[in-house]
Amino acid sequence: MLPGPKRGVGKNFPHAFGVTASVSERHRGRAPLGSEATGPGFKSLWAHEILGAKFQGAWLSWLERHIHIVEIEGPNPSAPTILEETNLPTLDLKTEILNLVKLQAVDSEIYALRREKEAKPQEIKLLQEEFEAKKQRLSELEKSHLDLQKQRKDKEGELAAKEEATKKLQSQLYSLKTNKEYQTMLQQIQDSKADGSVIEDKILQLFDAADKAKAEIDKEKNRLAGEEKVFNELKKKVDDRIKEIVAKLAELDALRLQILPGIEPKILGQYDRILASRDGLAICGVKKNSCLGCNMFVPPQVINLIKMYERIVTCEICNRILYIPDESI
Repeated sequence: MLPGPKRGVGKNFPHAFGVTASVSERHRGRAPLGSEATGPGFKSLWAHEILGAKFQGAWLSWLERHIHIVEIEGPNPSAPTILEETNLPTLDLKTEILNLVKLQAVDSEIYALRREKEAKPQEIKLLQEEFEAKKQRLSELEKSHLDLQKQRKDKEGELAAKEEATKKLQSQLYSLKTNKEYQTMLQQIQDSKADGSVIEDKILQLFDAADKAKAEIDKEKNRLAGEEKVFNELKKKVDDRIKEIVAKLAELDALRLQILPGIEPKILGQYDRILASRDGLAICGVKKNSCLGCNMFVPPQVINLIKMYERIVTCEICNRILYIPDESI
């Protein structure tokens, strides 16, 4: 840093650097005695007069960055008096980088938790679909059982009709006049009874199938009750985890707010933009000449710039802010 005047009150600043009183007097023409001549306009104008009178380049830059000049009426009105010389409120870049690293650790956890929280509804949906698929098998078994019962009732109706036809044939048997007619009727009665016997066998088969289906339904209901218990337990775990994530996010948001004052707004704005565009990773270290964000090569001259801590350095490939993690910053 270039040398400057010592901090103090009541020092005639232009004389300290060899500036004649006429420079100040010309400024007093623009700012009446007894009034404050402060603010960016006055400071810039006075500084440019100094530049024209005595200083060049670096001195003007030093003045513009490091002092506020306030002119007041005093015992020597021929020159402005420095009421206060104050360093502008700037933060050490190393400290800001350290705060950015701390902020990134918090934001990385926040992004991970948010992604997990966003995935939880889908997890619950998959559990629900799996459980519904298991319930679908029970529905199919119940439908099959109903079909068997319907078939049995149809066959029972068919058997009843066949038995009624057999009785009708038997009632006609004694009204026949010839032996041939009688023998023919007997054959029809026997055929009807045989058909009825086949129907009875089918009904018995349907009874057995329905009983087996009912047993399978009962078994499936018991199994499904266990599956429902497992589903509810898993769903509860997911719901509980969502609550934990919400609580943790609240803690991290509070911690984030504690870190923010240690970062200048301009740098914080740059960080936030990168964070949003780079999936939650805005600052990353450099190790073995590689960016740990994109694994691309970082030239030695860029590493030297990082170590100087004069300005924010970003990766040429992924645009993330770079720092050297092995250094004590």
